[in-house]
Amino acid sequence: MRSDMLTRYTVASSANATDFLHALHHMYTTEIRPIGRLPADREYVLRGINAADYSIGYIRSGLGVEIAGPEAERSYFVDFVVSGLLNAERRGEHTVNTSARAAVFNPGDRQRLLPARPDTETLGIRLDRALFETELTALLGREPDGPTVFDLALDLMGADHAGLRIVVESLIDQLDTGAKIFDHPAVRQAHVRSFVISLLLTHRHNFSDLLLEGHSPLRPRPLRRALDFIDQSLGDPITLSDLAQAGNCSARTLSDAFREHFGCSPMAFLRDRRLERVRADLLAGSGSVSTVAHRWGFTHLGRFAAAYRHRYGELPSATAARA
Repeated sequence: MRSDMLTRYTVASSANATDFLHALHHMYTTEIRPIGRLPADREYVLRGINAADYSIGYIRSGLGVEIAGPEAERSYFVDFVVSGLLNAERRGEHTVNTSARAAVFNPGDRQRLLPARPDTETLGIRLDRALFETELTALLGREPDGPTVFDLALDLMGADHAGLRIVVESLIDQLDTGAKIFDHPAVRQAHVRSFVISLLLTHRHNFSDLLLEGHSPLRPRPLRRALDFIDQSLGDPITLSDLAQAGNCSARTLSDAFREHFGCSPMAFLRDRRLERVRADLLAGSGSVSTVAHRWGFTHLGRFAAAYRHRYGELPSATAARA
Protein backbone atom coordinates (compact mmCIF):
# COMPACT_ATOMS: atom_id res chain seq x y z
CA MET A 1 0.00 0.00 0.00
CA ARG A 2 1.13 3.55 -0.77
CA SER A 3 1.96 6.22 1.81
CA ASP A 4 0.51 8.89 -0.48
CA MET A 5 -2.96 7.31 -0.55
CA LEU A 6 -6.09 9.44 -0.14
CA THR A 7 -4.24 12.75 -0.44
CA ARG A 8 -7.39 14.28 -1.99
CA TYR A 9 -9.20 13.68 1.29
CA THR A 10 -7.09 15.31 4.01
CA VAL A 11 -9.05 15.56 7.24
CA ALA A 12 -6.29 16.60 9.65
CA SER A 13 -2.60 17.47 9.44
CA SER A 14 -1.50 19.01 12.71
CA ALA A 15 1.00 18.94 15.56
CA ASN A 16 -1.91 19.17 18.03
CA ALA A 17 -2.71 15.66 19.29
CA THR A 18 -6.03 16.74 20.82
CA ASP A 19 -7.25 18.17 17.52
CA PHE A 20 -6.10 15.01 15.77
CA LEU A 21 -8.03 12.77 18.19
CA HIS A 22 -11.12 14.91 17.67
CA ALA A 23 -10.76 14.41 13.91
CA LEU A 24 -10.40 10.66 14.42
CA HIS A 25 -13.56 10.62 16.50
CA HIS A 26 -15.43 12.52 13.79
CA MET A 27 -14.11 10.23 11.05
CA TYR A 28 -14.98 6.96 12.79
CA THR A 29 -17.88 8.30 14.91
CA THR A 30 -16.79 6.34 17.95
CA GLU A 31 -14.90 6.86 21.21
CA ILE A 32 -11.11 6.91 20.69
CA ARG A 33 -8.92 7.33 23.74
CA PRO A 34 -5.13 7.75 23.73
CA ILE A 35 -2.89 5.31 25.56
CA GLY A 36 -0.04 7.13 27.28
CA ARG A 37 1.12 10.70 26.79
CA LEU A 38 0.36 12.89 23.78
CA PRO A 39 3.66 13.93 22.12
CA ALA A 40 3.63 17.39 20.59
CA ASP A 41 6.81 17.03 18.51
CA ARG A 42 5.30 15.22 15.54
CA GLU A 43 2.83 15.71 12.72
CA TYR A 44 -0.45 13.87 13.06
CA VAL A 45 -2.06 13.02 9.73
CA LEU A 46 -5.55 11.74 8.91
CA ARG A 47 -6.89 11.38 5.38
CA GLY A 48 -10.05 9.61 4.31
CA ILE A 49 -13.78 9.49 3.67
CA ASN A 50 -16.72 8.91 5.97
CA ALA A 51 -20.23 7.74 5.12
CA ALA A 52 -23.14 6.59 7.28
CA ASP A 53 -22.18 2.92 7.12
CA TYR A 54 -18.44 2.99 6.46
CA SER A 55 -15.25 4.99 6.99
CA ILE A 56 -11.92 4.58 5.18
CA GLY A 57 -8.93 6.44 6.61
CA TYR A 58 -5.15 6.69 6.32
CA ILE A 59 -3.53 7.43 9.71
CA ARG A 60 0.00 8.46 10.69
CA SER A 61 0.35 9.39 14.35
CA GLY A 62 2.30 6.86 16.40
CA LEU A 63 -0.38 7.14 19.10
CA GLY A 64 -1.63 4.11 20.94
CA VAL A 65 -5.42 4.21 21.20
CA GLU A 66 -8.37 2.36 22.67
CA ILE A 67 -11.56 2.26 20.64
CA ALA A 68 -14.96 1.65 22.23
CA GLY A 69 -18.33 3.37 22.46
CA PRO A 70 -21.68 3.01 20.69
CA GLU A 71 -20.36 2.96 17.11
CA ALA A 72 -17.89 0.22 18.03
CA GLU A 73 -20.88 -1.85 19.12
CA ARG A 74 -22.45 -1.50 15.65
CA SER A 75 -19.40 -1.79 13.42
CA TYR A 76 -16.59 -4.04 12.27
CA PHE A 77 -13.11 -2.50 12.06
CA VAL A 78 -10.32 -3.73 9.79
CA ASP A 79 -6.84 -2.30 10.41
CA PHE A 80 -4.08 -2.59 7.80
CA VAL A 81 -0.44 -1.51 8.10
CA VAL A 82 0.97 0.66 5.33
CA SER A 83 4.42 0.78 6.94
CA GLY A 84 5.80 -0.18 10.34
CA LEU A 85 4.25 -2.48 12.94
CA LEU A 86 0.97 -2.25 14.87
CA ASN A 87 0.14 -4.31 17.96
CA ALA A 88 -3.58 -5.13 17.96
CA GLU A 89 -5.47 -6.50 20.98
CA ARG A 90 -9.06 -7.51 21.68
CA ARG A 91 -10.52 -9.43 24.63
CA GLY A 92 -7.20 -10.99 25.61
CA GLU A 93 -6.18 -11.85 22.02
CA HIS A 94 -3.14 -10.24 20.42
CA THR A 95 -1.61 -10.02 16.96
CA VAL A 96 1.10 -7.91 15.35
CA ASN A 97 -0.03 -6.17 12.17
CA THR A 98 2.49 -5.92 9.36
CA SER A 99 2.19 -5.41 5.62
CA ALA A 100 1.41 -9.15 5.53
CA ARG A 101 -1.13 -9.27 8.37
CA ALA A 102 -4.15 -7.13 9.30
CA ALA A 103 -6.57 -7.25 12.25
CA VAL A 104 -10.36 -7.56 12.28
CA PHE A 105 -12.49 -6.40 15.21
CA ASN A 106 -16.10 -7.46 15.68
CA PRO A 107 -18.93 -5.25 16.98
CA GLY A 108 -18.60 -4.82 20.74
CA ASP A 109 -14.87 -5.55 20.82
CA ARG A 110 -12.82 -3.14 22.86
CA GLN A 111 -9.84 -2.45 20.65
CA ARG A 112 -6.28 -1.56 21.64
CA LEU A 113 -3.97 -0.43 18.84
CA LEU A 114 -0.33 0.24 19.73
CA PRO A 115 2.07 1.37 16.96
CA ALA A 116 5.61 0.08 17.40
CA ARG A 117 7.15 3.38 16.27
CA PRO A 118 6.06 7.01 15.73
CA ASP A 119 6.08 6.84 11.93
CA THR A 120 3.82 3.79 11.68
CA GLU A 121 1.22 4.27 8.94
CA THR A 122 -2.10 2.46 8.92
CA LEU A 123 -5.32 2.16 6.95
CA GLY A 124 -8.42 1.82 9.15
CA ILE A 125 -11.77 0.75 7.71
CA ARG A 126 -15.05 0.89 9.65
CA LEU A 127 -17.99 -1.13 8.30
CA ASP A 128 -21.51 -1.16 9.71
CA ARG A 129 -22.64 -4.65 10.68
CA ALA A 130 -25.75 -4.24 8.50
CA LEU A 131 -23.44 -4.43 5.46
CA PHE A 132 -22.29 -7.86 6.56
CA GLU A 133 -25.80 -9.05 7.39
CA THR A 134 -27.01 -8.05 3.92
CA GLU A 135 -24.14 -9.68 2.02
CA LEU A 136 -24.04 -12.81 4.17
CA THR A 137 -27.80 -13.25 3.69
CA ALA A 138 -27.28 -13.10 -0.08
CA LEU A 139 -24.40 -15.60 0.06
CA LEU A 140 -26.26 -18.06 2.28
CA GLY A 141 -29.65 -17.67 0.65
CA ARG A 142 -31.30 -16.82 3.97
CA GLU A 143 -30.74 -14.62 7.01
CA PRO A 144 -27.78 -15.72 9.16
CA ASP A 145 -28.72 -17.25 12.47
CA GLY A 146 -26.66 -14.92 14.64
CA PRO A 147 -23.89 -12.33 14.26
CA THR A 148 -20.75 -12.88 12.19
CA VAL A 149 -17.68 -13.31 14.42
CA PHE A 150 -14.31 -13.01 12.68
CA ASP A 151 -10.93 -14.26 13.86
CA LEU A 152 -8.60 -11.43 14.89
CA ALA A 153 -5.54 -12.00 12.67
CA LEU A 154 -6.09 -11.62 8.93
CA ASP A 155 -3.37 -13.14 6.72
CA LEU A 156 -2.83 -11.07 3.59
CA MET A 157 -0.17 -13.23 1.91
CA GLY A 158 -1.81 -16.66 1.66
CA ALA A 159 -3.12 -17.80 -1.71
CA ASP A 160 -6.74 -17.46 -0.54
CA HIS A 161 -6.21 -13.93 0.76
CA ALA A 162 -4.19 -12.35 -2.06
CA GLY A 163 -7.42 -11.35 -3.78
CA LEU A 164 -8.61 -9.48 -0.69
CA ARG A 165 -5.50 -7.33 -0.72
CA ILE A 166 -6.10 -6.55 -4.40
CA VAL A 167 -9.69 -5.51 -3.64
CA VAL A 168 -8.51 -3.08 -0.93
CA GLU A 169 -5.78 -1.59 -3.08
CA SER A 170 -8.18 -1.25 -6.00
CA LEU A 171 -10.67 0.60 -3.79
CA ILE A 172 -7.97 3.05 -2.68
CA ASP A 173 -6.64 3.52 -6.21
CA GLN A 174 -10.10 4.37 -7.52
CA LEU A 175 -10.65 6.94 -4.78
CA ASP A 176 -7.31 8.50 -5.69
CA THR A 177 -7.94 8.83 -9.44
CA GLY A 178 -9.87 12.07 -9.14
CA ALA A 179 -12.47 10.78 -11.62
CA LYS A 180 -15.90 12.10 -10.66
CA ILE A 181 -17.52 8.70 -11.14
CA PHE A 182 -15.64 7.39 -8.09
CA ASP A 183 -17.00 10.23 -5.97
CA HIS A 184 -20.56 9.08 -6.58
CA PRO A 185 -22.00 7.45 -3.42
CA ALA A 186 -23.48 4.50 -5.35
CA VAL A 187 -20.14 3.66 -6.96
CA ARG A 188 -18.29 3.92 -3.65
CA GLN A 189 -20.92 1.75 -2.00
CA ALA A 190 -20.50 -0.91 -4.67
CA HIS A 191 -16.75 -1.10 -4.02
CA VAL A 192 -17.27 -1.23 -0.27
CA ARG A 193 -19.73 -4.08 -0.78
CA SER A 194 -17.09 -5.91 -2.84
CA PHE A 195 -14.68 -5.61 0.07
CA VAL A 196 -17.28 -6.91 2.53
CA ILE A 197 -18.05 -9.91 0.30
CA SER A 198 -14.35 -10.62 -0.18
CA LEU A 199 -13.76 -10.53 3.58
CA LEU A 200 -16.66 -12.92 4.18
CA LEU A 201 -15.33 -15.34 1.56
CA THR A 202 -11.66 -15.28 2.59
CA HIS A 203 -11.28 -14.52 6.31
CA ARG A 204 -12.21 -17.10 8.93
CA HIS A 205 -15.50 -16.54 10.82
CA ASN A 206 -18.25 -18.61 12.39
CA PHE A 207 -20.12 -19.02 9.09
CA SER A 208 -17.09 -19.90 6.94
CA ASP A 209 -17.77 -23.63 6.85
CA LEU A 210 -21.42 -23.04 5.99
CA LEU A 211 -20.45 -20.82 3.07
CA LEU A 212 -18.13 -23.52 1.79
CA GLU A 213 -20.78 -26.19 2.23
CA GLY A 214 -23.41 -24.03 0.56
CA HIS A 215 -26.18 -24.27 3.17
CA SER A 216 -27.57 -21.94 5.81
CA PRO A 217 -26.76 -22.06 9.54
CA LEU A 218 -29.18 -23.63 11.95
CA ARG A 219 -28.97 -23.31 15.70
CA PRO A 220 -29.08 -26.73 17.38
CA ARG A 221 -32.06 -27.34 19.63
CA PRO A 222 -30.06 -27.25 22.91
CA LEU A 223 -28.71 -23.82 21.95
CA ARG A 224 -32.17 -22.51 21.07
CA ARG A 225 -33.53 -23.75 24.41
CA ALA A 226 -30.68 -22.14 26.33
CA LEU A 227 -31.19 -18.83 24.51
CA ASP A 228 -34.90 -18.89 25.30
CA PHE A 229 -34.07 -19.53 28.96
CA ILE A 230 -31.66 -16.57 28.99
CA ASP A 231 -34.26 -14.25 27.47
CA GLN A 232 -36.88 -15.32 30.01
CA SER A 233 -34.60 -15.23 33.09
CA LEU A 234 -32.00 -12.58 32.28
CA GLY A 235 -32.36 -10.77 35.62
CA ASP A 236 -32.31 -13.95 37.71
CA PRO A 237 -29.27 -15.86 39.03
CA ILE A 238 -28.14 -18.21 36.22
CA THR A 239 -25.32 -20.77 36.26
CA LEU A 240 -23.79 -22.85 33.48
CA SER A 241 -25.58 -25.86 34.95
CA ASP A 242 -28.89 -24.00 34.68
CA LEU A 243 -28.23 -23.32 31.00
CA ALA A 244 -27.19 -26.91 30.32
CA GLN A 245 -30.32 -28.16 32.07
CA ALA A 246 -32.47 -25.79 30.04
CA GLY A 247 -30.81 -27.05 26.85
CA ASN A 248 -31.16 -30.68 27.96
CA CYS A 249 -27.49 -31.31 27.20
CA SER A 250 -24.10 -31.39 28.86
CA ALA A 251 -22.26 -28.20 29.76
CA ARG A 252 -19.51 -29.19 27.29
CA THR A 253 -21.97 -29.59 24.41
CA LEU A 254 -23.59 -26.27 25.18
CA SER A 255 -20.24 -24.48 25.48
CA ASP A 256 -19.14 -25.86 22.11
CA ALA A 257 -22.40 -24.64 20.53
CA PHE A 258 -22.01 -21.12 21.94
CA ARG A 259 -18.41 -20.89 20.74
CA GLU A 260 -19.35 -22.10 17.25
CA HIS A 261 -22.29 -19.72 16.82
CA PHE A 262 -21.28 -16.70 18.93
CA GLY A 263 -17.52 -16.99 19.42
CA CYS A 264 -17.73 -16.98 23.23
CA SER A 265 -18.70 -19.10 26.24
CA PRO A 266 -22.32 -19.32 27.48
CA MET A 267 -21.51 -17.25 30.57
CA ALA A 268 -19.70 -14.58 28.52
CA PHE A 269 -22.74 -14.40 26.24
CA LEU A 270 -25.01 -14.05 29.29
CA ARG A 271 -22.82 -11.31 30.77
CA ASP A 272 -22.73 -9.36 27.51
CA ARG A 273 -26.52 -9.64 27.10
CA ARG A 274 -26.96 -8.31 30.64
CA LEU A 275 -24.49 -5.47 30.02
CA GLU A 276 -26.46 -4.49 26.91
CA ARG A 277 -29.63 -4.22 29.00
CA VAL A 278 -27.83 -2.24 31.70
CA ARG A 279 -26.43 0.23 29.18
CA ALA A 280 -29.83 0.73 27.56
CA ASP A 281 -31.44 1.41 30.95
CA LEU A 282 -28.68 3.79 32.03
CA LEU A 283 -28.93 5.78 28.80
CA ALA A 284 -32.70 5.92 29.30
CA GLY A 285 -32.26 7.22 32.85
CA SER A 286 -34.09 4.20 34.23
CA GLY A 287 -32.60 4.17 37.73
CA SER A 288 -29.28 4.52 39.51
CA VAL A 289 -26.25 2.46 38.53
CA SER A 290 -26.66 0.06 41.44
CA THR A 291 -30.41 -0.31 40.87
CA VAL A 292 -30.00 -1.08 37.18
CA ALA A 293 -27.07 -3.45 37.81
CA HIS A 294 -29.08 -5.47 40.33
CA ARG A 295 -32.09 -5.44 38.00
CA TRP A 296 -30.11 -7.36 35.40
CA GLY A 297 -28.42 -9.88 37.66
CA PHE A 298 -25.16 -8.18 38.71
CA THR A 299 -24.70 -8.62 42.46
CA HIS A 300 -21.03 -7.61 42.82
CA LEU A 301 -20.82 -3.94 41.82
CA GLY A 302 -17.02 -3.87 41.64
CA ARG A 303 -16.80 -6.75 39.17
CA PHE A 304 -19.79 -5.34 37.29
CA ALA A 305 -18.13 -1.92 36.90
CA ALA A 306 -14.90 -3.55 35.68
CA ALA A 307 -16.76 -5.68 33.11
CA TYR A 308 -18.78 -2.68 31.95
CA ARG A 309 -15.67 -0.54 31.52
CA HIS A 310 -13.89 -3.33 29.63
CA ARG A 311 -16.86 -3.69 27.27
CA TYR A 312 -17.74 -0.03 26.69
CA GLY A 313 -14.56 1.85 27.54
CA GLU A 314 -16.17 3.91 30.32
CA LEU A 315 -17.58 3.45 33.81
CA PRO A 316 -21.34 2.94 34.15
CA SER A 317 -21.55 6.22 36.08
CA ALA A 318 -20.23 8.05 33.01
CA THR A 319 -22.97 6.49 30.89
CA ALA A 320 -25.62 7.41 33.46
CA ALA A 321 -24.37 11.00 33.52
CA ARG A 322 -25.25 11.37 29.83
CA ALA A 323 -28.88 10.33 30.34
